[in-house]
Amino acid sequence: MPQVAASRVDRVTDTALAWVHGPGASQLRSQVAQWGPSQWRQARGAVQVHGVAPLVYDALRQSGGLAALPRPLARDLETNHDRNTRRVEAVRAVAKQLLALGEAMGMELVTLRDSSLAFHYHPQPALRPTPGVDLLVRPREEARLVSALSRAGWQEILRSVGPPVVVRAERHWDSPGPDAPALQEPCRLNVLTSIDLKSGGLHFDLTWAYWYEARRRLQDDVPGLAPSPLRLMQHVLIQASQSLVALRLRLVDLWDVAAVSRSLSAHDWEILVEEAQDQGEERLFWAPLRLAGRYLGPVALDSVMADLSRGVPASLREWVESAGGDDIAATRLNATVPVKRTCWCRSSWERLFAIRQMLLPLPGEVPTPRLVRSYVHHARGVARWLRSAATRLVRASRARGPQRPSERSGGTAPEASAGGDARISTAFPAGSVT
Repeated sequence: MPQVAASRVDRVTDTALAWVHGPGASQLRSQVAQWGPSQWRQARGAVQVHGVAPLVYDALRQSGGLAALPRPLARDLETNHDRNTRRVEAVRAVAKQLLALGEAMGMELVTLRDSSLAFHYHPQPALRPTPGVDLLVRPREEARLVSALSRAGWQEILRSVGPPVVVRAERHWDSPGPDAPALQEPCRLNVLTSIDLKSGGLHFDLTWAYWYEARRRLQDDVPGLAPSPLRLMQHVLIQASQSLVALRLRLVDLWDVAAVSRSLSAHDWEILVEEAQDQGEERLFWAPLRLAGRYLGPVALDSVMADLSRGVPASLREWVESAGGDDIAATRLNATVPVKRTCWCRSSWERLFAIRQMLLPLPGEVPTPRLVRSYVHHARGVARWLRSAATRLVRASRARGPQRPSERSGGTAPEASAGGDARISTAFPAGSVT
């Protein structure tokens, strides 16, 4: 079982997070032999805050470790697991209805993060808390979709100025039936016109790549578009980094990283590294991959981690290597928060900008037509994507260009991969994620 840094092993939160690996009753008893009521309360809060209560319950039930937990905690985990199972089933049903609505309207919809993970990547979707459905729609069709949702009973509760335009809506369940007490909170829906992830100086636009590489897949027998594993991986990693900057990263977010990583090929990892280097944002991918490897086992190839780490600020590497579960999912502000958030900065200018964002609200945006702004933003995303693709083609042509001395002399040389980099030449090992 992967272990956290030696200086953090004795922390209650880190011990509780290690329960996702299903320690047996005797092993768990030895871990908590000296715990009192306050430590058990902290452990209970940790599994709830990190979103792994259903996963911990299932792992301990299979290993027999539930017998070592206090009865109230075991009962609470069981209740949480049952409630989450019913909610995930209801969310999947809603996602199917929305995809069918888009199909009937002749509208392309891409399921994002939570929905794609639940449909295609987690073998047991009920173990992952899923608050609602996220959909990507083309800017010109956003108004038509929102109008159709309004007629279907969805109530708009929030709209961003954009871009990207984000419309958040909610609706009560159609027929909660006997499970109504467990599903009182309405289903949430987010409609986005782009995947432009930026906050605190971090910026990465995935919109064009999302649309270009989207795959048509059946999702519970309903046709719809799903993101490619590479783009979903980038999306999950960047959102995990944004949460880590805000000290709200949860272990369930790292579990998503591990789940998607199993579907990536060596060429996918190569493209991920190259695009991170092209945009100078290796830190967005390295930090969550490093934490996922610590808590859940190896996720990325060693060569991938080495290439990414070269562009990561030393202060960020030091903090990630020493951070524990209490640090990555802080529930309250304290004096060390500015220090932890500015460790992401690569220069004094970025550090000043980050501090300004923490201390002062950003000025409001000047209202302009959403459609025009969205198209301009998409054009910029296309330009970034084409530049990245051109860079990969140039590298590949250079790798296939002049013969190397070993080839002219009849010797052998390692064959370059599709992206021109022979360092990543083996497929990602299956089953390497615990």
